[in-house]
Amino acid sequence: MGKTVEERTQDYVKQIGRAVRATQLQTGLMLTPESLKVYKPNKSGSGAAIKFDLRLVPKWGRPKSKPGTGPTIPFVESVGGGMFMELARQVGEKDGNAVFGWQSSDQVIVVKLGLPDLSAILCGIECRWSKRALVNPKKNTNDTVGLFHQTPGGGTKAIDYKLVGDGAIIRVSQGKGDYISIKLSLAEELQMRLYFEHAMKMLMLTGMR
Repeated sequence: MGKTVEERTQDYVKQIGRAVRATQLQTGLMLTPESLKVYKPNKSGSGAAIKFDLRLVPKWGRPKSKPGTGPTIPFVESVGGGMFMELARQVGEKDGNAVFGWQSSDQVIVVKLGLPDLSAILCGIECRWSKRALVNPKKNTNDTVGLFHQTPGGGTKAIDYKLVGDGAIIRVSQGKGDYISIKLSLAEELQMRLYFEHAMKMLMLTGMR
């Protein structure tokens, strides 16, 4: 004996539910991937760490269903969040390991990067790659991508991305004398580049700038 209409309807609803959950999970993994962190401690305690963090938070909506049509498929109504770059100072040591001031507002500088920022940095990497360490590992190119951000509370944050022969130096400053800088190796820059490319795709996909 076959299934009743009610049973078939229940099976259909379960299938839709599984598909929706899978879609929401996949969307979440794409919009909020694991952050990328680079740590550069030193013995003098003046090291730094940097974190690239794509945090796009979708707001799910669901159209109203008409009587007798079954469940509707949810959709992404809007997206909040953004692409963030955080730099933290080395602040001490614990159990033989360097400690960084991620939890202290005076030891961290946070910048939200939009499409213009990401594209400017990626353009700098792409357009000047011929001058890089793959050609001459000991040569400094002295090429710098400079970006400025207005902060909500007033003032500006300046981002300098300097291409050097064996990697890149990222320096973010906020106010006179308040800055954090860190040097990335070529391998670390490649990881950052791939993360930025993914972030750009997601920002464009969701219509964020």
